[in-house]
Amino acid sequence: MSSLPADGFAAFIWRSLRCPTGGPGDARAAKRFAAGENRPAIHIEPVEAPAAKGFSGLRETKPILAVRDLAKTVPGGRRLFSGLDLEVKAGELVAVVGESGSGKSTFLNILAGLDDGDSGEVVVDGTATGGLDERGRTELRRTRIGFVFQAFHILPYLTLRQNVALPLALVSGDAAAIESQADAKLAAVGLGDRGGSYARDLSGGELQRVAIARALVHEPALILGDEPTGNLDPETAGRVLALFAGAVREGDAAAVIVTHSRSVAAVADRVLTLTSNGLSDADRAR
Repeated sequence: MSSLPADGFAAFIWRSLRCPTGGPGDARAAKRFAAGENRPAIHIEPVEAPAAKGFSGLRETKPILAVRDLAKTVPGGRRLFSGLDLEVKAGELVAVVGESGSGKSTFLNILAGLDDGDSGEVVVDGTATGGLDERGRTELRRTRIGFVFQAFHILPYLTLRQNVALPLALVSGDAAAIESQADAKLAAVGLGDRGGSYARDLSGGELQRVAIARALVHEPALILGDEPTGNLDPETAGRVLALFAGAVREGDAAAVIVTHSRSVAAVADRVLTLTSNGLSDADRAR
């Protein structure tokens, strides 16, 4: 079995795409997808999506994300954080800021089930991640979590439509429905006429809009953003953040963004600072 890539995005995709029995969720499979061979299947064992809770009223009364007393240390014994508590409800966008090395990306990886805390609990849409095996965590990421990355990670050999469709192709075999949903999400971010284009044809701001569409297309309960505007100029970053926030609220999802930029305060419902003692209000932390 292949080893887990160190890069956060590669780890997320690798663990989300790979079949629990060891099937090849790799670039060759994605290229076959692009070529239309057995599309939209990409040699991944389908999983049954967990029952949606978004329309049962549960998301209206309970947080989508609940983190309780989370702690994490790194090799060498340095404590990244401890006593970390957080609740995020549907339609709420929380920004997490902090110094370099404070553990922001590690925190996101724990929320996504890519890493484990030393102690504490993470509950995503009613499911405690600590009680899941690798297959269970894979199913959770495929169906309930969306990710937006600083470096976009739009696959260059797929069209924009195919990039956005990838999360749906993991859990469905209806090609027509998948393409229709992908086109609808591209239209929602202002790129409805660009489905057949490739990454090389787009600006940085447009690529991040594609990434937002991909993160939202399977209607996840939780959306995680790792420096989503870090590679954009301030004006473009502001537009992308506004789009991201609007999409989160319209989709009734919860979102957590980690960033170095305090400009996210303009769109975030809360801005929290991560320190070794956990999360605190950004204004009080300064």
